[in-house]
Amino acid sequence: MKSITIKKASILATIIFIGMICFQLLLALGFPIGHLAWGGQYKVLPIELRIASLVAVAVFVIASILVMSRAEIIKIIEKPKFLKSSVLILAIYFAFNVFLNLLTENFWEMLIMMPVSLILSILCFIVALGPDS
Repeated sequence: MKSITIKKASILATIIFIGMICFQLLLALGFPIGHLAWGGQYKVLPIELRIASLVAVAVFVIASILVMSRAEIIKIIEKPKFLKSSVLILAIYFAFNVFLNLLTENFWEMLIMMPVSLILSILCFIVALGPDS
């Protein structure tokens, strides 16, 4: 059985992933919030970036499944080594995004996405590096 800390971290990460899924779906549907993402050059995203938002939705859904499976909250994937390494890769990916968001010239992206990436990185590191059952 996983520790309470790992379970809480995975639930928090999943809540954030759900928020990001909603945000990316709004972008993909053409809501005028494009200035908050993808460099902030467009109020309404062009088709290429809408497709990229749909890909981001898929990534966040998969990330949610991986994190929740690693914490043994759901039993979709039951390969502990695969889950540990996959969530560790997510943690590194979000840590890398922190630096990318710090480099952006888009104020809103830095203000919103940098802290989101930092929090997701920390939570994924907690889940990935926590003890195995």
